[in-house]
Amino acid sequence: MVHFGLSVLEARLSEILQNQSVHPLLNALKNLIKNFEGEIQHDWQRFLEISLQLKESSPPTVITHGDAPGNILVTSPEEIFIIDWDDIVLAPPERDLWFLHDNPDFIEGYQEIYPEYQPLELARQFYVYSRYFADMVEYFDEILGDYSEAHMQNNFNALKQSCFDKWLRPIIRSFDSM
Repeated sequence: MVHFGLSVLEARLSEILQNQSVHPLLNALKNLIKNFEGEIQHDWQRFLEISLQLKESSPPTVITHGDAPGNILVTSPEEIFIIDWDDIVLAPPERDLWFLHDNPDFIEGYQEIYPEYQPLELARQFYVYSRYFADMVEYFDEILGDYSEAHMQNNFNALKQSCFDKWLRPIIRSFDSM
């Protein structure tokens, strides 16, 4: 996962919005960002607010993976292994659990193992926003970089689907309708 700051996000958004290219894909990217510019700004401000609130609340932390759902090997109900520990940190459990928030069986099973666990909505929102912005910056880099047309198009399509149409933005709008 890309770690980013306001300056990186701002730089990419500025580069996209100031683009004067005649390249159809870069113009499509510019139009996409223009369509969601107000939401992105709102979401960034909300992310900063939640970041401060979460830091002040000092939630309990556990060892987390950061992208656990794609990196879990289940050999039996009693044996679950997390593989690919590239981004291991101590963090609130929601860093991994936000992916499975809508799976009551998983949350119930997690609470059987960790009875003291109570979902922390603020942390879940923080990690959804975090993923949204990190993915956005990563896709921008893949679209704006010196890559083949097919690579750029694939990443543009993935950006639209992942960040705006089908995954992250709809989750964000479910807890912040603006």
